Amino acid sequence: MAAVTEELVDATEADGLRPSAGPTGWRRRLTPRSIQIALGWIWILDGVLQLQPSMFGRGFVTNILLPNAPGQPGPLAWSITTFGHFVSPDIGVWNVLFASVQLLIGVGLLFVVTVKPAIVAMAVWAFGVWWFGEGFGMLLTGTASPLTGAPGAVILYPLIGFLVWPNGHRQDKAPIGIGSSPGATGLLGTPAAWAAWAGFWTLSALLWLLPANRTAGAVRSQISSAAAGEPSWYSHVLTSVAADIGPHTTLLAWELALVSLVIGFGPLCTRRPAFFLLVGAGLELTFWVTGMALGAMMTGTGTDPSAGPLVALLAVALLPTVVARAPEAPIRGIIESHPIGAGAAAAALCAVLLLCSAYPVGTATATSPPHRSGATASVSSAPPREGHLFKAPAT
Repeated sequence: MAAVTEELVDATEADGLRPSAGPTGWRRRLTPRSIQIALGWIWILDGVLQLQPSMFGRGFVTNILLPNAPGQPGPLAWSITTFGHFVSPDIGVWNVLFASVQLLIGVGLLFVVTVKPAIVAMAVWAFGVWWFGEGFGMLLTGTASPLTGAPGAVILYPLIGFLVWPNGHRQDKAPIGIGSSPGATGLLGTPAAWAAWAGFWTLSALLWLLPANRTAGAVRSQISSAAAGEPSWYSHVLTSVAADIGPHTTLLAWELALVSLVIGFGPLCTRRPAFFLLVGAGLELTFWVTGMALGAMMTGTGTDPSAGPLVALLAVALLPTVVARAPEAPIRGIIESHPIGAGAAAAALCAVLLLCSAYPVGTATATSPPHRSGATASVSSAPPREGHLFKAPAT
């Protein structure tokens, strides 16, 4: 152990940094393999939930697939509708196929020899799911909300998978900070890990500033809508939370957008990013318990845990196993190495944030798709809960 520590110090002293004495305690168990296994068990859970009786009826098409079409651009709406009508006559057979694919991906992630094929299959499958099963997370409708799971759990699966791609990235010197995390071992290394975290939370901030989410009472409506079909005790909890929030909370969306930006860029501004990673996981799990209603798994119709646990797993995958004692923000090196690119990215982000925040709130209700409740759709300002393909809304 002493020899390893000496090599680590020698490799980083050239940068003026003094790391801690290598991974200790729980950090030793935080490896890419542990993240792969956790991801595999989540896929197995998805496959098991997919085999629930409610998934074998035509309600799977009418209540889950087809409602993703309204409000989408014409070609996308047509493709979703066509796919729904195609699988409808033999939905039982198709559902067995869907569940089998998910189970096979999950099992593949559990074994070292099949991890890479499983990750590739996961990426291909996830794209199809995000298209036909989630309507690209409803991002193109202007009603997607981080509180209800947007931009969709399904795109987080391959994101995490590629971050922990086995034997993908080799670093010339001993890494520290996020560079020492399991998520920095993938195909693109540390830059991909930073980009994944910052990108997810930047997108969340942009979604919070959409008119549909800045409308008075939007957050309250999203949480109260999540209570439909849940057990009575849980439904009571959600409706109570919604009532406590109140109908006039337009400022809340702005606050959550600001918090999202701080969480997303926090790891770039410090050599000790664990605080921002854990706060982000905690916030997303709070959304999971409220607006996502635990992925509707207690209704007998949900077939995945939704985005909350996936974001928490992403945070764990980015936790450093080696912490630098000398604080130095990674963003400093990025700006010094790529000043023009960093400036252009910052300007583009500010422009997009300004555009989203300046768009009039009054148009939000006109673009909101129907919220699915029960066998028929009723008009609501709350967007549907996002999730994996074949995750039914509460009924």
